Amino acid sequence: MLPLAEFAYDNSYTTAIKTTPFYANYGFHPKKMWPTEFETKNPASSVYGHRLKSIHKKIADTLEETKRRMGKYYDQGKQDLPNMSIGDLVMLNAKNIPTKRPTKIL
Repeated sequence: MLPLAEFAYDNSYTTAIKTTPFYANYGFHPKKMWPTEFETKNPASSVYGHRLKSIHKKIADTLEETKRRMGKYYDQGKQDLPNMSIGDLVMLNAKNIPTKRPTKIL
C-alpha cells in the first residue's frame, strides 16, 4: 500500500513524460478510492471552502495589482536595447572583467 503523498505524486500527470509515473511504471492507472462527486454531510465545510476560494481570488487580484505597479516603476528607468544583430562588432570595456593575464604597460 502506498502512502497518500506518494500515491498523489504517482497519480499526477507529469509534462516531462506526458503521463503519470504510476502508468509509466505499471502500465495502468490506479483505481481511485474516493468518490469524485458526492454531497457533503457538513454544510460548514462548503462555507469554509467558498471562503477560502474568495480569499485566494482576492490574493491573486492583489498580486496582479502589485505586479502592475512594480512594472510601472521598473519600466520608468528601462532603456531600449541597442540595435544589434548576431555578427556585429562591438566595443567592450574590460575594466571590471578580472583575468589572470598580466597587463601590458606601454
